[in-house]
Amino acid sequence: MAKVAAGHLYVTTRGGEVWHFAPGDALPSWAQKVIRNPAAITDDGRSASRDSDEPSKTWKVDDLKAYAAEQGVDLAGVSTKADILAALAAAEASADESVDEEVDEPALQDVASEAPAVEDDEEDDDLEPSPTFDPKA
Repeated sequence: MAKVAAGHLYVTTRGGEVWHFAPGDALPSWAQKVIRNPAAITDDGRSASRDSDEPSKTWKVDDLKAYAAEQGVDLAGVSTKADILAALAAAEASADESVDEEVDEPALQDVASEAPAVEDDEEDDDLEPSPTFDPKA
């Protein structure tokens, strides 16, 4: 049975009812007939060109675009497979750099040195401890 390859599919029936299918969901035959993007469905739950989890030259352009959308990569002005792969690589490198920058940030300052000193109040010494709660009492 055919399944959703990648991304979420919304299929509208002739009566106006909208059906949602998530990646890996089995598609009923009526839905298979109205889906016009063949890369959206496959027998094993992924597009035939999406042979791995990492994008490569073996992926179809539609699969690369779907992966870019999943990752939040803007492909404005990008249309060829090579350009899409370059944009994905640049986005991944940019994400790696931002993680490195976060790690390189100086540690939090010692807030104890900046906190106001608490004076010991001798009046507090006369206080008795609060009684403990006994649920059986």
